[in-house]
Amino acid sequence: EAEGSKQAAILRAEAVKEANIREAEGTRQAKILEAEGESQAVLLVQRALADSLVMLREASADEKVLAIKSLEALKVIGDGQATKLIIPADLAGLGGVFAALKEATLDSAGGEQVKP
Repeated sequence: EAEGSKQAAILRAEAVKEANIREAEGTRQAKILEAEGESQAVLLVQRALADSLVMLREASADEKVLAIKSLEALKVIGDGQATKLIIPADLAGLGGVFAALKEATLDSAGGEQVKP
């Protein structure tokens, strides 16, 4: 009888161990799938941004439109869950972006700022 209860205790311990392993594997797989989903979402956004910039270039968009689109792209990138920040290599060009935005928001008649 003692041998039977010992064997039952061993079987219970093995069952608990197996359940813990399966739970950990499920958690691991869920995290992997979530990370893959986020990665695909980021790639889709980046592709869409790249496609829109190509379309703008093909449409011969002026500097103001490109500046606004560049800032919109940076905003989308910044809103994500990513842990990395991409900084444009041409930091001097950012001054031109802001100048173009300021000029785009000026009222052409009076030179006053247009309120969004």
